[in-house]
Amino acid sequence: MVIGYYIIGCCLLLWAGISIWAIRYSIRQWPALFYTPIEARILNTELFEEAAISSSDGPDSRVNKVLRFDYCFTVNGDEYRGHDVGGQFQRKGGQLLYRGKKMAGDTVTVYYNPDNPSQNTHKRFAFFGGIILLGLGQLFLWLAIDLMNP
Repeated sequence: MVIGYYIIGCCLLLWAGISIWAIRYSIRQWPALFYTPIEARILNTELFEEAAISSSDGPDSRVNKVLRFDYCFTVNGDEYRGHDVGGQFQRKGGQLLYRGKKMAGDTVTVYYNPDNPSQNTHKRFAFFGGIILLGLGQLFLWLAIDLMNP
């Protein structure tokens, strides 16, 4: 019986944590849904290392190689620049800048704020990831309630 309450408590905490994170993430990404798409030219790509350190420097610690790119686009005769991270160096699946997939001089779709084109990104739909996590949080809540009523 105590283990059941412990599992329920863990599920509720997991639900709360995932829900709060998903809402915060979605709110941060929300404005990009209303940005205007435009083709931008990639100026350069740069490979840099990003540390993923575990709490105890154990086997989970690693260094990821990530591709960063700079781009420019023109709105009403004015040129704007931006930069973004296109994905990890070694992964092909869906990553925009897997080595050789996009190079300097190629075009990429970016999204800019019509009121302030200096606010721009190439990741418009990251918002939906937060919504999916919010749904996942609701699933954990449903599981906790289901465990309470055998």
